[in-house]
Amino acid sequence: MQNRRSFLRTSALGAAAAPVLLDGCAPEGPASSRARSNVDPTDEIRPVALSTWDHGLAANDAAWEILTGDGSALDAVEAGVRVSEADPEV
Repeated sequence: MQNRRSFLRTSALGAAAAPVLLDGCAPEGPASSRARSNVDPTDEIRPVALSTWDHGLAANDAAWEILTGDGSALDAVEAGVRVSEADPEV
């Protein structure tokens, strides 16, 4: 069992050593520049409808109708969820 004094000493040493120990784990350069380095800003952004189960295919169809009809992503999500929620088999 640690007493309070040894706990505080260990905590202070750990806090002081953390930046030195974790410095080698830091990535090179900002993460955003690495992640977006291969993205062409002139590419068209296209919507996606995705489901993980077979009963989600009908939900995808409903969401896709909203997305292709110039609707918002939130409206598409709501339409897809309504289809799944209304299905008594799910």
